[in-house]
Amino acid sequence: MEAPLEKIQWEVTTSNTKVEELQEQLKSLQGDVSSFMLLLEGLTKNDCSDLSKIIIFHCISLRASFPSIDDLDDVEMKKME
Repeated sequence: MEAPLEKIQWEVTTSNTKVEELQEQLKSLQGDVSSFMLLLEGLTKNDCSDLSKIIIFHCISLRASFPSIDDLDDVEMKKME
């Protein structure tokens, strides 16, 4: 009787961890969307000085949103393959 309970507890813990990871990814993607919107706004203004700052900011933000290959475990690597 304890084994099924332990399995359910493990699944809950695993699910909660996944939810937290997805929430972090969502926040990151929301930041990317905001950066992209700033980029589009800059393109419509035709101000090269501001536009270059927006593009640099967007590129830095986008690069930071991708995980380092060293941080991926074997399971994540298999998923990518």
